[in-house]
Amino acid sequence: MSVTDSAQPAGLRVLGRLRISRARDESTSIERQREIVQQWADTHDHNVIGWAVDEEVSGTVDAFAAPELGPWLTDPERIESYDVIASWKLDRLGRSSIQLNKLFGFCRDHDKTLVCVADNIDLSTWVGRLVANVIAGLAEGELEAIRERILSSRRKLRDTGRWTGGRPPYGYKAVPLDGGGKRLDLDDETSARVREAFDRVVTGDSVGSIAEDFTRRGVPSPADVVRLRNGKPTTGAAWRRGTLHEILTSPSLRGYAMHRDEIVRDGLGQPVRKGPELLDADEFDRLQAHLAERSKPSDPTRRTQSPLLGVVCCDAPGCGMNMHHKAQGWTRADGSRAVTRYYVCPDKHGGQVRAEELEQLLEDEFLEHHGDREVTERRFVPAQSHETELADAQTSLDDLTRMYATARSDAMKQRLESQLAALDERVAELETMPVRSARYETIPTGRTYADEWRDRDTEQRRRLLVSSGIRLSVFRYERSSALRWDLRVPSDWSGDLPAEPLQPPETE
Repeated sequence: MSVTDSAQPAGLRVLGRLRISRARDESTSIERQREIVQQWADTHDHNVIGWAVDEEVSGTVDAFAAPELGPWLTDPERIESYDVIASWKLDRLGRSSIQLNKLFGFCRDHDKTLVCVADNIDLSTWVGRLVANVIAGLAEGELEAIRERILSSRRKLRDTGRWTGGRPPYGYKAVPLDGGGKRLDLDDETSARVREAFDRVVTGDSVGSIAEDFTRRGVPSPADVVRLRNGKPTTGAAWRRGTLHEILTSPSLRGYAMHRDEIVRDGLGQPVRKGPELLDADEFDRLQAHLAERSKPSDPTRRTQSPLLGVVCCDAPGCGMNMHHKAQGWTRADGSRAVTRYYVCPDKHGGQVRAEELEQLLEDEFLEHHGDREVTERRFVPAQSHETELADAQTSLDDLTRMYATARSDAMKQRLESQLAALDERVAELETMPVRSARYETIPTGRTYADEWRDRDTEQRRRLLVSSGIRLSVFRYERSSALRWDLRVPSDWSGDLPAEPLQPPETE
């Protein structure tokens, strides 16, 4: 260790600066840096009055924006409490010459000294200032070289399907490889939550209601999963609809490597896999179709789950929007509180309908006319494997064509042209193979709708109606309070319900 011959008098107040990007090198650990700075202060009879310790903070972060050092440079009271900023080396203060000169200017303006023990830098001398500027320039060049090496290494890892580090996508975990490096594999706990969300979305649940249910059940959010993997206690962070929607729409569920929200592709233009599929191609496409359908304005997502969400809709001419469920509190004569529930059209067509009245009407009419019908399940039969590959190749063609249209450099255009040519040849080959389209098969369950209705709770009954395609359209005339309704069943069900809507009385 080199110790600078400080030109400052003894007894100065010292702020010790300690920083590390990753706690993995014992020679530059926080403890070792503290030791060096404290020894320098003791040697010159200075007093360390505080420590600005930033762990897991990059050298590219401006000293004034660093979590611990920043307040010592911006808070007037703290600025007056010390005379010297001392660090092990200059790169503990920053790696950018522009940012370091900003710090040098701060020290000059506030009559402070900056000392870097191992680099023999002391801003109180002209030699120290000269050396500081030279080292700052070298540090910036070294940082650029490090960045380029890291980017090159990550490109290589992405192109070979290995994990580049960072936070694994939700549903996956990083596992070590025998020859070094890591790959992604399915995480049992979080992948099960993604599968649950998939099953619930395709049976009619909204992303918002699933997120609320996950929060209520204490399912760890993505942020809490990271904390658990790092051995830290969870914070109980709530699930947000946008976070869950982002997870469910990411192609990473197909096992694809992603970079800046784009699928990484090999030299032939095919997606590079970073791990096993959590959802196969048909499941992923079904999920996206359901999410797109629910995002339409005519099918708004409600924060409060309605017993008939997705079942009851407005029968006003040209409307057809899902009706909203609301509760209204009121006080009885004896002073007790009561709640009355209603269904209303979001566009305020007609009057509001009592929830109990509407739910009972649906139950009575549906079970009377269709309660003895056998419940069937639609089982998805995927396409032949080459059809899935064809769909992937065609999607890749679309993506690469879009990228080619925005490419600016000749090198990128040549690479894309090579990938497009290889993909075009592969698509032509796949198109000549026999095709078996994906389809659904109807499987009898041996149970009637009356059986299922009896054994299910309110939410399960709603899902049963939604998955069966049942719709109840209603309209309440405000002047007469008459109710017009129509219970609609799938067109392939034999026997229609009798048309028995109540008509409004004639008015003068």
